Amino acid sequence: MAKSNAQRQQEYREKQKEHDAEKRRIDMYVNLHAKLAIEKLARHYEMSKIEVFEKIVLGHESSLTRKMDDEDFKNYHQPT
Repeated sequence: MAKSNAQRQQEYREKQKEHDAEKRRIDMYVNLHAKLAIEKLARHYEMSKIEVFEKIVLGHESSLTRKMDDEDFKNYHQPT
């Protein structure tokens, strides 16, 4: 019996989990301008959209945490 599209997607997601335990899936809708900006940045820097997204997010986090005092840093890293 042929697999449904949902079954194929589930298998793909499971393989991705096995491939890299450090990665997590994020489903979200973003503003069209943000989507286009990520695509243009990826093309310009010859990076994947995932690499652009990670670089932006981690860069902003690093910039923010460098400015924090010890208490703010501790509070920032508290689990939600």
